[in-house]
Amino acid sequence: MRTAILVVLAAALAGCNDLSQRWELDHARVLAVRLSAPGLAPGGVATVDALVVDDAGAPTVVAPRLVGLADSADAAVVTVAPGGGGWTVTAGDAAAIAAARAAAGLTDDQPLAITLGTIVTIAGVDHVATKQVRLGEALVNPPTPVIHVDGVAATDTPAPVAFDRDVALTLGGVTPADELAFDWLTSTGALTHSETAAATLTLAPDDARTGHVVAIVRSDGGGAAWATAAIAAP
Repeated sequence: MRTAILVVLAAALAGCNDLSQRWELDHARVLAVRLSAPGLAPGGVATVDALVVDDAGAPTVVAPRLVGLADSADAAVVTVAPGGGGWTVTAGDAAAIAAARAAAGLTDDQPLAITLGTIVTIAGVDHVATKQVRLGEALVNPPTPVIHVDGVAATDTPAPVAFDRDVALTLGGVTPADELAFDWLTSTGALTHSETAAATLTLAPDDARTGHVVAIVRSDGGGAAWATAAIAAP
């Protein structure tokens, strides 16, 4: 498993030449990998999923095809296994985690971070992404945000937007006290302030009339949450 992940990872990095803006959803890629619990107490278990987009910029959540340890030596403190149609990550016992922390030269209050490699298939093509899990303490993901378009919460119906006007993108369900990092992305138009809690979307007349907006929030402890919204101009 480890060999398969590292071979695909090397090939992916060798061919990487992405000239897009970071907020442009203009090609298939993995946007974020999430553990149901980004930090695990001894014996804790988490599942793995990923937020991806296809070449049309349409987002979806999928289970990775393969998950493994980037370093086989980490098998002493964490186990990765398929199950339930996806993958589970299980922390070792307290003694094993303490020994690994000491071997890494970490103090008792420093997190032990283990790197996972994932292979995610999008439209038949494998994509590679990494994710860290912290061992020794239970951590949770940020609250799931809600995208607001010009102050109105997005629903299953495409949110209306207009050309040649700044469209305000904000998030409900998060507060400054959460101390989160933000990423906004769009498949049409241009974004400003895309790494803040509130972004601005502007559509030019030659931009696509329909598309998607994605917001990803991340915590210092490796947690992740996201929201997506369809948008449409008249």
